[in-house]
Amino acid sequence: ARFDGMQFKVFDKDMFAGLSVGYTISLYEQRNGALWMGTRGGGLIRLEKGIYTLFDSTKGLYAAEIWSLLEDRAGTLWIATGNGVFAYANGRMRQFTKANGLPHQIVYSLTQDRVGTLWLGTQQGLCRFTGDFSLLNLPQQCFTVEYLPNNDTTDVHAILHDSKGTFHVGTRTGLWSRSSGGVWRHLSKQDGLSGNYVYDLHEDRAGSLWIALFDNGLSRLVGSRIEAYNRADGLVNENTLSLLEDREGNYWLATMNGLLRFNGNRFVANTTNDGLSKNNNLSVCPDSLGGVWMGPLAGGVSY
Repeated sequence: ARFDGMQFKVFDKDMFAGLSVGYTISLYEQRNGALWMGTRGGGLIRLEKGIYTLFDSTKGLYAAEIWSLLEDRAGTLWIATGNGVFAYANGRMRQFTKANGLPHQIVYSLTQDRVGTLWLGTQQGLCRFTGDFSLLNLPQQCFTVEYLPNNDTTDVHAILHDSKGTFHVGTRTGLWSRSSGGVWRHLSKQDGLSGNYVYDLHEDRAGSLWIALFDNGLSRLVGSRIEAYNRADGLVNENTLSLLEDREGNYWLATMNGLLRFNGNRFVANTTNDGLSKNNNLSVCPDSLGGVWMGPLAGGVSY
């Protein structure tokens, strides 16, 4: 569904012109306005100028799960999947796997830092792309593993470089943060986070870091202070999967039991009663027009 500021508009399976649509686990808008929908079991779908195009094995995308997407500065679309990472540029799809230096075949997250380095979070730790972004004349080994302190190689579901130059890495065991000076620190439930399994990260306009936790709600890091939110604060479901901030400063959270909107004071649940196709939403994504897209478990998207 897409929320345009007033109401939700649902784009269900019947609108995808016969495409085999799995449930949507990632959403991403390119700079040209094209919306990409990553699914589990239905390939990758592009919505551009009203036309849906399916990318699957027939177009070189050999992956059942599309976990996240990122357009780099050169315009290449990177696709994190359950079968390596793919780069799509100039109509060509290229796959990179463990044979190219990835620490694990399953890639969850992507980000590009201030100096242009592409970072990837995998099921077995962190790595970075060391090849040329033209993708020409690449060596066989074009990814380098980067070890977290204590050789932590757990799932990396979220990575983010914030405006202060701090590098945040969200894992199954908490949040690792490296300052611009190179000093690491680790936060977990023991330190005040509402949970340990970091699933998504977002820096808001004020510079605070929001942390979506799959196992127990939501936390916010304001300087050195940690604020924790859970069911007692109005979260209808504490399995928080994705979050974003809209133009009005509202925060949207995708959970397994409804889409939540937080205005800074209280959480408001949006469900099928408000026009959503399903309550369990796995992803949220802003668009350039100020709308918010949601990816429900049932497949398709809501707007």
